[in-house]
Amino acid sequence: MTRRYKVMFKIVNFKVNTLLLGLCFSLPAFAESLQQICSEVQEEVQEGDLVFVEIDNKLFDNVAMTQGHWASHVGVAMKDKGEWVVAEATIPVSKMTPLCKFVKKGYKTRVGVKRINGGLSEDEVYGLHEAAKQRMGILYHTGFKLKSKRQFCSKFVDQLFNQALGLRVGRIQNFRNLLDTTEDKNVIKFWRWWFFGNIPWSRDTLTPGSQYQDSNFQEVYYFSSTD
Repeated sequence: MTRRYKVMFKIVNFKVNTLLLGLCFSLPAFAESLQQICSEVQEEVQEGDLVFVEIDNKLFDNVAMTQGHWASHVGVAMKDKGEWVVAEATIPVSKMTPLCKFVKKGYKTRVGVKRINGGLSEDEVYGLHEAAKQRMGILYHTGFKLKSKRQFCSKFVDQLFNQALGLRVGRIQNFRNLLDTTEDKNVIKFWRWWFFGNIPWSRDTLTPGSQYQDSNFQEVYYFSSTD
């Protein structure tokens, strides 16, 4: 293996570990308060609600700074065999995650729940379930490319609502649109590193922050340990 490929392998390995740390594990610092938050969310949530969390690691911190909003990961609340779960696109593949496990993804303990205005009918909830089932087990896209067979969290949410309700969730932007608004040069430096020196400026993507701010949804729950 040449020196160049050894370096690239180390970078890819670091990226995967970064994603796994943020998406699959939680730190114990706020374990007690997270249990309380989980109970509160379970009391408030309805099927089809969007559940947002803040994940604190290098990648998701830069996602938040790029989009100008704290919400760096999102999924859709559903009932599965009587238990609350969140349908989400995650590493390595999209799946159903127990609600409390989803809430614990971010140690900053910032959680938000948004509900579509007017609520959902039984048929619309059923449609979301069917759309989610069709997208289970799909690989995660670490380049956040909207026009791809792979998934990432906000794309997954948008596709579920588009199929079930004919509704698009959030705002489609390309990387130039997003990065032109940031004044932090370190954010651009991060994405240049993340994309091996070549940011895909014209690539369309969809951010969880734009979905949190979507006017078709209203906030029904919010908690932050940092506010």
